[in-house]
Amino acid sequence: MRTASVKHWVDADKDGCTTRAEVLKAEAVTAPEQGTSCRLSGGRWYSPWLFRFRRRWD
Repeated sequence: MRTASVKHWVDADKDGCTTRAEVLKAEAVTAPEQGTSCRLSGGRWYSPWLFRFRRRWD
């Protein structure tokens, strides 16, 4: 996974989810399922740069 190499994704509020996961959950058009260790699956987001909906951000 791309985020494994990114060391600046922190869990600032200590709820088990990194900043990346928090933003993905907050900006989802359709909320993703949250699994163990805050692993997200499913969900849907709109990309204003691509002018289309996306299902993955990996």
